[in-house]
Amino acid sequence: AVDPLLAASASIIAGQLAPSLLASAWVKLITSTEVAEDNIATSSHHSTAGRLVNHSNKFVIQTQNVCGGITNPHTFSAIQQRLELDQPDAYIATEAGQDCSPEKLMFLHRKMSPTPDNEEKYITNFQSELPYTIFSCATPATGERGGVVLFLHNKYKSRIIGKPTYDVKGRWLSVDVRTPKGRTTIIAAYLPPNPQDNSAAKEAWANLQDYVISRHIKKRTVYLGGDL
Repeated sequence: AVDPLLAASASIIAGQLAPSLLASAWVKLITSTEVAEDNIATSSHHSTAGRLVNHSNKFVIQTQNVCGGITNPHTFSAIQQRLELDQPDAYIATEAGQDCSPEKLMFLHRKMSPTPDNEEKYITNFQSELPYTIFSCATPATGERGGVVLFLHNKYKSRIIGKPTYDVKGRWLSVDVRTPKGRTTIIAAYLPPNPQDNSAAKEAWANLQDYVISRHIKKRTVYLGGDL
């Protein structure tokens, strides 16, 4: 015979679980057709202990002041090695100098080795060696050491939204991409120092702040990096 108390307890538990099970099934049903961004952020970085740490759902940005000479072969070679080793989602080089156009930097990357006769094959090999899209700008202002370069990993190339935005004074640039966190604005900047005592620096800071606020108003994730 079944114990009446056990039977009653089982009925109570079943009654409590039923709504929860139904709710879970309903949530799975209504979310099964939702369109979401794939998790493609698989970049990594080295911890202070020297171990390789993998990030499953993070957008990794590295930034470095290259002291006015990104076209120096030694400097650019060091940057290239860093990109190949760490493979960050984005890399920002500041104080890169006036001559920092993407075309110039891509030319510097060319290796002195026999190239395939097939142009398409050559381009494929070239991009696989440096799988980054390059954006840059430089201020023409007299007496300012400027130049900003953004390297964006090509896994985001098809996710770029619209065209880049460039500061009219050449002090910063921004690119919109779709990431696992949604629409994201990446801003690479190099601003003049001492905004408290320098009117040009104060104006540059105010312009950048206004732009960042405009992105937040549109509910976008904003990553601001560089030399600020």
